[in-house]
Amino acid sequence: MFGTYFGYELVKQGKRDLRDLGALALITVVLGGIHALKVPMLAAIALPLMAMITFCIPIVILVEAAIDYWQELYGERGYFTMTLPIKGHTIFAVKILRAIIAGIYSTAVAILLGLFDAWAFATNRGVEVSTIITTVVDSLTDAGALPLSLAILLAFIWLVCMVITMSAAMTIGAQARWNHLGAGAAFIAIIAAYIANQLVISLASFFIPMNINMTTREFRLDSIFMMTVGPGASGLGEDNSWMPLGLFIVLPLWTLFMALWGARTINRKTSLR
Repeated sequence: MFGTYFGYELVKQGKRDLRDLGALALITVVLGGIHALKVPMLAAIALPLMAMITFCIPIVILVEAAIDYWQELYGERGYFTMTLPIKGHTIFAVKILRAIIAGIYSTAVAILLGLFDAWAFATNRGVEVSTIITTVVDSLTDAGALPLSLAILLAFIWLVCMVITMSAAMTIGAQARWNHLGAGAAFIAIIAAYIANQLVISLASFFIPMNINMTTREFRLDSIFMMTVGPGASGLGEDNSWMPLGLFIVLPLWTLFMALWGARTINRKTSLR
């Protein structure tokens, strides 16, 4: 049943995402053309607008996924969803997996449109596109494989963490005792989950004694706290390119905790609005 429901969600939500991504991409292309062709009065505002649209594409898709999650589980459509012969935690897992996939492909679209933005900018300034591409490639090469790999991995972990914790927060906020708050319960729960996420990230970054320097590749079993303000602090040195590896441990554990809490809640305590 998981596969059937997952396929249904992919097709149904995929059509909506395709429509929205197409509309946003079309607007970006039109704005890029205006900027590249130096259309009077419009070229100056076209660049920041298309850059803003490009940046917001994954956010828009994920917000739509969150709205769909709430409406299909706890809104009017929830009455139909709850009649399906599927356990609550299966629906929870399907919705989360579909949202994670949506976050990945919307980010890929945003990256492609970012390249188009760079082309429009270069054309407007009379700069060769190859020059910008070379600059970007050189910057990535200078960064090195390890920092890029860790950055991509951390971005993926962050995406998974945000999707799971926000979905779990909405489910936890949909308990009967908070029914009088309506959709406001979901909003409050999301804000609380976001604050908790930031607190976990800050604590993991500052106190977990595992750090690696992205420039020198030096590994230290000291926390940022101990290196800066703790007893016998040695400081961060001239190069502050330290990445806290504790994030790669604490974030997955925190995400697992929220996933289990959300799955348990959706099975036992969920309530339709």
